[in-house]
Amino acid sequence: MAREGRKERREKREERRGEKREERAEQREERRGERRAESREKRREESRVKREERRGEQRAESREKRREESRESREKRREECRESREKREEERGEKREERRGESRAESREQ
Repeated sequence: MAREGRKERREKREERRGEKREERAEQREERRGERRAESREKRREESRVKREERRGEQRAESREKRREESRESREKRREECRESREKREEERGEKREERRGESRAESREQ
């Protein structure tokens, strides 16, 4: 009888150890799952931040490109206006010379 009692106690002890072992294994697995989820979330957040940074950089580049194009357009317009003004002034000068020539010819005739 005593032997059977010891055997039962030992079996119960082994059973409790097994249950505790299983419980610790479950806890380890649960913590591992939590760490994986946290890691996954961290990677997602980093990816989102990088995406936003790239968008910001692209917007800045786009803004700078538009500024540059606008500046070039203004310069081109100024150059065209300057050339047009010079051409008009040149034509006025030629007409003035023509009129002077005509008036000289008229005064010679008189």
